[in-house]
Amino acid sequence: MSLHSGTVLAVVLLFLLSGGARLDTDAERRGEASSGPMLLETAASIALLDSARLDLSAYRMTEAERRLRRLERLADGPPAARYHLALAALHRALMSDEDEHFEDFHARADSLEEALNRAEPSAWRDFMRADRDLWRAVVFLKRGRFLRAAWSGRSAYRTYARVIASYPRFYDAHRGLGLLHLAIGSMPRSYRFLLDVLGFDGGIARGLGELETAYRNAVYASEEAGVMLALTRQMLHLDERKGLSIASDLMVRHPESPLYGHLYGFVLMANRQAAAAVATLREAVRRSESSAYFYDHYLDFYLAEALFRTNAVAEAEHYYRRYLQRHDGPALKAMAYLGLGKSLELQGRRAEAVEMLEEVRSARDFDTDEAAKREAERLLAAPISPRDHTLLLAANAFDSDRLDDAVRLLAALTAEGGLTIDQAAEAAYRLGRAHLASRRPGEALAAFERAESLHGDPLSRWAPWSAFYTGKLHLQEERHQEAREAFRRALAYGGAYDYYQALEQGTRAALEFLPK
Repeated sequence: MSLHSGTVLAVVLLFLLSGGARLDTDAERRGEASSGPMLLETAASIALLDSARLDLSAYRMTEAERRLRRLERLADGPPAARYHLALAALHRALMSDEDEHFEDFHARADSLEEALNRAEPSAWRDFMRADRDLWRAVVFLKRGRFLRAAWSGRSAYRTYARVIASYPRFYDAHRGLGLLHLAIGSMPRSYRFLLDVLGFDGGIARGLGELETAYRNAVYASEEAGVMLALTRQMLHLDERKGLSIASDLMVRHPESPLYGHLYGFVLMANRQAAAAVATLREAVRRSESSAYFYDHYLDFYLAEALFRTNAVAEAEHYYRRYLQRHDGPALKAMAYLGLGKSLELQGRRAEAVEMLEEVRSARDFDTDEAAKREAERLLAAPISPRDHTLLLAANAFDSDRLDDAVRLLAALTAEGGLTIDQAAEAAYRLGRAHLASRRPGEALAAFERAESLHGDPLSRWAPWSAFYTGKLHLQEERHQEAREAFRRALAYGGAYDYYQALEQGTRAALEFLPK
């Protein structure tokens, strides 16, 4: 299973948070040439906002909103209060997919606009206006209204750029512009024509650099930038360990937050630490079930994924079911039905598995949905065979950082013979990944070359992703020309094979960072 969901922005939108207290810094960084931080003028107002933000980051939404309503009643409070009330509604909407929360967000965004229209011109006023437009773009994107998302995104883009031009050390704005540059730079080719028409430009290196600047220096947006850095480094395969370090640091700062638990569990899985992810996500679920917290539906899905990867399929079944029962909207539904079907199949409950596999739909233009649909179709045609079961156990061993177990299972399976072409290609690919992670480059390269040499289903991912990881191998060995050739070969594979969007994004990122 993949941790990718089509575009960087599509997953980052789940983590557009504003949490933690402000940092003490100089006036220009606070945008105070013409206003106080977040347009607040008194120490009491700033302290009240800081408390509300800490509640927001912990997902204690009701308490955060209670404090924000108090702030809204203060003379200097309406812009900052309404900004964060809109942000709270955005979180409720994105994490639940429920119409009432989306409607509440739009109403609160309109209320924020009224407050900003009454405020004097300042860096903070423009920053909040840009964030409001970015949030609207995220909501439109989530709801499939792509043209409106693009227009709102363009408005945010221009305002962030204007703020930074006027206040180069107003680092909070670097978070928003960095996210947009990153999203534009990693957007799949099928969307890029629209970006060109609207006059966007961007780049992965540029966006990551701006997010790094915000993470180190921003007053309020530092932790948001850290979340985005941690996620995108995983999704683009750019120094994943650094992404894990950032996620770990944020978890230490917010140990009670289900949201940061969600982030940390996600990143742990991406770094082959499925057992640690289970512990982190289980604690986040336990805390999130308290009435003091807003429930993050996605915790159920990712806990199910982590449990599946540790072979705890009966418990994974429970959380897949709970996610499917609780969550409105199409997000991750195809993968959840697939995971549930496989969990049932592995428990010997074929008839129930078939019912769930028949529910797998490709409801979104994401490669994860298409890959889930194809795998479900294969499982509907024939149950999991003993050899496929061994491949699955090897994949789970790899995801749990039991690399020697993965190599042992795959080597025995290959030696046994009788594999189909696709099974042989998968075994070679997974063997290459295990050897690469174990720092055995010669064995890894041989396995990847075998996976590429086999010509099976053109929609399977084993050959193109083997080319990608061959590039990563050469990059680790500082063979830059060989890496460039492998990455270009990966991009040259045509068709909508499994996880092709994720490969394109990761490959383009790798090529952008390669020394010229």
